[in-house]
Amino acid sequence: MEWKTDQVLERFASSNMDTIQALRRVSGDIENPGPLLMIQLATLADDFTDLARDFDRIVLPELNDAVAQCSRSQDFMPAFSSFLRDEGVGEDAIVWIEALGYVAMGSQRR
Repeated sequence: MEWKTDQVLERFASSNMDTIQALRRVSGDIENPGPLLMIQLATLADDFTDLARDFDRIVLPELNDAVAQCSRSQDFMPAFSSFLRDEGVGEDAIVWIEALGYVAMGSQRR
């Protein structure tokens, strides 16, 4: 199962490297953002939202298929946050992305 999970996550990370690198760059600065960072975050918000949607649409079903035989299914936000941590994204950026994810998921359900 670990091999399959690693393979799925590595493939997703590779295909989304630009967005992940952008998250790494802003990590550590979000708690005390300057004007330039605020503009950068606003312009990158759609990319980060797309990353979360793709993770939910592509990765989560594959992960749940892999773990269906031996454990419980994965919930979106904990799995996505764990993926970002493993990719070196800082906690402040993860909190920001989680907030965006909850907002996006809530607006999709309406």
